[in-house]
Amino acid sequence: MLPLKSGTIVIGQYIDNISSIKNGKTYIIITRDEGIVYKRVYRYSDNQELFCLASDNRQYSTYDVDAKEFLEIWEAKAFISVDFTDPNLESADLSVNELASMVIELKKEVTNLKSNQ
Repeated sequence: MLPLKSGTIVIGQYIDNISSIKNGKTYIIITRDEGIVYKRVYRYSDNQELFCLASDNRQYSTYDVDAKEFLEIWEAKAFISVDFTDPNLESADLSVNELASMVIELKKEVTNLKSNQ
């Protein structure tokens, strides 16, 4: 999932018990130090009170937060975007695997063309 664009409205469900947090799900978290953040949350298996918060935007580093820092937790359930995508640009957004497949296919075609000359 790409990072949500600025202005996107995230709809969440209040979580009243931190044991309800599921690894890899996205949450809106209100903490004492960080304020309000939208992150993917991972629980450490050896320390149930420590959580790793990761952004889908790779420009931001992950960081750990102790459960005592949580003021509120909301599981992200849906979002509303006011940004309409351009269908011409959307087709340009290819995954790495799709690009790799295309390159391999092009290499095969070039090899076949060279051998037919």
